[in-house]
Amino acid sequence: MNAYKFNPITKEYEGIQQAQLNPIQTEKQGKDIYLLPINSTFEIPPEKEEGKAIVFENDSWLLKTDYRGRKAYNNEGLLIISYIGDLKGSDKLLTEEQIEGIENGTLIWKNGEIVKYEKSKEELKAEYEQQIEVLNNKLIRDIRVLLNPNASQKEKDEAQQYYNSKMSQIEELTELINNL
Repeated sequence: MNAYKFNPITKEYEGIQQAQLNPIQTEKQGKDIYLLPINSTFEIPPEKEEGKAIVFENDSWLLKTDYRGRKAYNNEGLLIISYIGDLKGSDKLLTEEQIEGIENGTLIWKNGEIVKYEKSKEELKAEYEQQIEVLNNKLIRDIRVLLNPNASQKEKDEAQQYYNSKMSQIEELTELINNL
């Protein structure tokens, strides 16, 4: 006879196991009587549903919401749901947009909420200065091409075009820094 095993802690359905025949009771009662293994029931569990866990509670099987492994947040910070059932306390699931925003740095957890990351003036200035440094290094390469007597006219034209574009970007970044 089949017995349906459940986890002793979470009570989640774990599968089928064979129950052993109880020889003493079988002989006494004149019919097959089976021993029920620990953390098992003879009650057949329901079919599994997407997003649900099958749980044995109060002598019957229930389908409970299962968010385990999903990313979430609460008043204390970011977390991964590790329990079966409805969300507890202040736990809230993260949307795909929120997850993407957290991963790319445009969103952060702050005071129990997911909010847009606002960079400080110092952070913005440092970021703009770093971009200017990268552009300056590229300008040096363009200047070398422009000053190279062996460079073709096509190479010099392209270098001049890139040089003008990079100078324009540097001017825009410098203006952004000045406006902070």
